Amino acid sequence: MLPICIVFLASFISHATSHSWLACTDYTEKNGGTWNPNFCRGFPRNAEIKAPRDGTFGLDTGYDYSPNEAQACGQSKGAGAYTQRHPMAIYYPGQQVVLVHPMKNHGADIACGTIWMPDSGSWLYRGEINNNGPDPTLSRFREKLVFDLGRSPSGLDFGGDASLSSVYPKPGYGNAPRFCDNTDKAMATYSFNVPRNLRPGVYTFLWIWAFNGMGNIYSSCFEVNVARNKAHRNSLLRANGITDYSEP
Repeated sequence: MLPICIVFLASFISHATSHSWLACTDYTEKNGGTWNPNFCRGFPRNAEIKAPRDGTFGLDTGYDYSPNEAQACGQSKGAGAYTQRHPMAIYYPGQQVVLVHPMKNHGADIACGTIWMPDSGSWLYRGEINNNGPDPTLSRFREKLVFDLGRSPSGLDFGGDASLSSVYPKPGYGNAPRFCDNTDKAMATYSFNVPRNLRPGVYTFLWIWAFNGMGNIYSSCFEVNVARNKAHRNSLLRANGITDYSEP
């Protein structure tokens, strides 16, 4: 058994050498499989430099970040964090929002890998409204949960039927219908509903993904301008030159 275990471990490590980040914070297609920059209306911090809309989707540029208590966000929210072509997201209370990230080889799909690739969960947290000061610490962010994005099944979750690992859509991180086309750069999406009691204003959101347990987490930070209602959201998008008001 020992040689088999060693081979499996080596294979697992070779598939897990890079980690993920958010690429879009307001995408208009739910459960999609192919990145289309025209579907993205909001971006995380410094996307124009680290993950430009017209660049190679999922390209490693050092955008992945493993947070610590003192620094939850890997990118600064200072000047230049957003641009005209990479604006911050605009939501309204109750809106269903789609987030996008690259898979970076971390999918459990028997058709092109292993069913044992772990996903320990994903969450969205937020800071205080209209906070112009430093980012909260990791523990302060975690005091304000926006949404539990769930986890993808792996291993024993499939109940002995490995073919179920190739069925999409999935909950959690591994919702990438075209994962096997390019396991590194495949596009995956989450969706969540903006809390209806979220007051209008600008918030910093923190996305956390736990890969192999809570000691192995990755984060992306992004600002969100929460509008009063859908009509107000549309007017703010229009001011940014965006005329696609569709929702998934």
